[in-house]
Amino acid sequence: MKNFYLFICMMLTIVTVNAQTWNGSVNTDWNIAGNWTGGVPLAAGNVIIPMVVTNNPKFSSNVTINTINM
Repeated sequence: MKNFYLFICMMLTIVTVNAQTWNGSVNTDWNIAGNWTGGVPLAAGNVIIPMVVTNNPKFSSNVTINTINM
């Protein structure tokens, strides 16, 4: 059981470390690199959108990502 919890913690860490985080510092456009720490996420990207940001993201077209954490 200890190994299971260690595995879960490790997976959560990997997703968080490799994720792009929305900061919304420029505007609401998903495709603007300035709205992200780490650049605009690609299809294999892991995304974190914090609860409190200056601008909430809006999509101008369909977007494909790997995971999202809100």
